[in-house]
Amino acid sequence: MNRILTDTSDKLDDSNNMQVVFAGIPANNSLYQKDVFWNQSNHYSHYGEFWTGDNGGIQSYFGFLRDCGAHINLLLDSQIYHQITNSKEVQEMPEYPQKGYAKVVNGYLVIKVSQGTS
Repeated sequence: MNRILTDTSDKLDDSNNMQVVFAGIPANNSLYQKDVFWNQSNHYSHYGEFWTGDNGGIQSYFGFLRDCGAHINLLLDSQIYHQITNSKEVQEMPEYPQKGYAKVVNGYLVIKVSQGTS
């Protein structure tokens, strides 16, 4: 997450109040390290897989960023969040760390963490 925030700091600084959308589940990113116990653990241990319901993913990112001391204007409206993350434009974006994983879509800064949605 530190690298993502560093990589996108210019967009975050320039955006002032632009709301940010994190698309995808961290554990589904190819860089997410899984140890020998991954397949033996339950879904609550799999970062992001237990995010169910209307805004579970949004709230998880919000809590994580808050606890890290990152002050980001996160989009909290779950209806708009799902419209954006399910859009063809976001679905076709590459995931972090590939070039183009962060871009402005419909006025929101979208950061694609992994394929699939949270």
